[in-house]
Amino acid sequence: MRVFDKDDRDYLSWMNANPAAFVVNTERRGNSRYYVIHRSGCPHIAITSGQTYGAFTERNYIKLCSHDPGEIEGWLQQERPNFISITKECKTCAPSTGDGALSNSQATVSFENIGIGERYDRNVLASLWGYQGRQAISRGVVAPANSKSIILFVTSEKQASLTQYNDYISADYLYWEGEEKGRSNNRILNAKQAGDTIHLFYREKHHTDFTYMGLLELESADVFTTPMSAVFRIIGSADTEILDPVLPLPSNVHATTRQSIVSSRVGQGIYRQNLVRLWQTCAVTGAGPLGILVASHIKPWRDCDNMQRLDPYNGLLLTPNLDSLFDNGYISFQGDGTIIISKSLSYQSCKLLNITLGMRLRRVYPQNLSYLEYHREEVFRK
Repeated sequence: MRVFDKDDRDYLSWMNANPAAFVVNTERRGNSRYYVIHRSGCPHIAITSGQTYGAFTERNYIKLCSHDPGEIEGWLQQERPNFISITKECKTCAPSTGDGALSNSQATVSFENIGIGERYDRNVLASLWGYQGRQAISRGVVAPANSKSIILFVTSEKQASLTQYNDYISADYLYWEGEEKGRSNNRILNAKQAGDTIHLFYREKHHTDFTYMGLLELESADVFTTPMSAVFRIIGSADTEILDPVLPLPSNVHATTRQSIVSSRVGQGIYRQNLVRLWQTCAVTGAGPLGILVASHIKPWRDCDNMQRLDPYNGLLLTPNLDSLFDNGYISFQGDGTIIISKSLSYQSCKLLNITLGMRLRRVYPQNLSYLEYHREEVFRK
């Protein structure tokens, strides 16, 4: 992509060398709402009998040029906070009649013919989904209003001219910084409740094809930063076993699961991962970040059989102060989630630890009930 500002000769030379490219004409001022897209060589943006050098990029306007209109739109999203969309298409050169046409709101996003591990560029995806061109899916987050799919296009090594978001994959997790404007943040955060699915197309370097990585599951998000940062677990196919955080374990746990059982004693490994998927934040306060939360057994590890030690319903994700109080029997919870505070915990201690009778579990699963009853009867200091 090229940005021509006070450089008519290079601009006109570039257009002559790239007759099939696209040009967006916009005002130099950053808060402009004027964005008109043309085909390269359109008489409105080239030398004609009534125009000369100095009329194109050296007064009030600049020209944004690329073979990919989506690339131009991406640059505008990064560089101009007030940019919403290209406002007009030139009727003379009709840029949407060729490759890279403007978006089609009637397109249908489907993953029926998209294979995990397969490589795609945006042109192919736009064609598969019925868009007129790739511009409609040029953003890093594509969340069509008429679809239950949210699509992340993530590039680890970005063009130098674009904002350098810190996005990368480590093990089975995507670490991602959202867009500055955060248009789709709420939809991403509420995807699970709304029944939306989040899909990942990933590439290491710009101007290469994306690899479809499959489905994502949101693990944590920091909504108090700009842009929002989030951690997603890459779960691949909807048929993948680990999609279900509470798959029943066999009653006879074999030696191959010994490490999982040992890890569960200290709230680590698959046990903690399952608790994170089940609760996402503190089971009482809703607080995060995940790094400070403790995976706490309801029925103590020492009293459990192997299946109970790995059962995520025998666990709460708690802040450190709540975990310590719960583990030592100073607090417990009724079957409806209401907190019980031991008489052994003084009023002053409750005040200092910010423990109140208004606290309760944010939800109680039926499978929690027998474990909570055990805690009240055997652990809680009455």
